Amino acid sequence: ETHEFLGCIRLLEHVGKLTILQGDSENDPKRAGEYLKKGMDFLLKCVDMQEKYLSDKSEDEVEWKRSICNYIAGILFEKQEYEESLKYMLIALSLLQKIYKNPTEEVSDLMYNIGTVYYKQNEQILALDYTQKAYDIRLNLFGKNDSSVAQSLGMMVKINKAMKDFENAAKLEATLNEMLKTVNV
Repeated sequence: ETHEFLGCIRLLEHVGKLTILQGDSENDPKRAGEYLKKGMDFLLKCVDMQEKYLSDKSEDEVEWKRSICNYIAGILFEKQEYEESLKYMLIALSLLQKIYKNPTEEVSDLMYNIGTVYYKQNEQILALDYTQKAYDIRLNLFGKNDSSVAQSLGMMVKINKAMKDFENAAKLEATLNEMLKTVNV
């Protein structure tokens, strides 16, 4: 019974994604917006149904819910609806941390994205906190010659400048410039 119900939820997920894709192909912005809204409604209903009727005990269920939350967050981010996007990013992060006990690339990417949202909301302390965590995880996973490490460091420079901490921004920027000489793209 649970598998059948999960199948129905996943079918609804596909309908939502296809509806959003249909909106992307529209030349009329109003109709495109209507498709996007309908598609998002389908996806939000999926998350709601999964929360109400399934247990989050299975790693597959947790991973599926995380991927839907991440998908929704990405769409909302593109629409510059940062507060709503952040809500789904934080849910996705919580779910990832249930699945993986050690930090992963996905965790670092999500932390970086959360830091970016906080930066756009002018919440620089939180932006720096999440971006620093992403940087630390990426540095540990990939070493200093990785482009994602440089990306995190570049964002930390921007955040420090926004915080008017120009001394730290200059130090980070010098480190970034040295790093960029050897980064693997």
